[in-house]
Amino acid sequence: MSQIWLVTVPNVGSNNKKTYTSIQELLRNMKLNEIEIPHLVVGTLDSLIALADELSKICSQAEV
Repeated sequence: MSQIWLVTVPNVGSNNKKTYTSIQELLRNMKLNEIEIPHLVVGTLDSLIALADELSKICSQAEV
């Protein structure tokens, strides 16, 4: 049985691709997948429902 780790990395002062590339270089022998997580802000009920739909899509991608 394989292990799956979910790691979050702050992206302060750098762009997404540069951060992901530097992590790939450090962990050459591991399979990495990048998941975009939207910024959560207070908004209308419509935007909350749209975020809930997007969250369910992300959850289904993360399940193995």
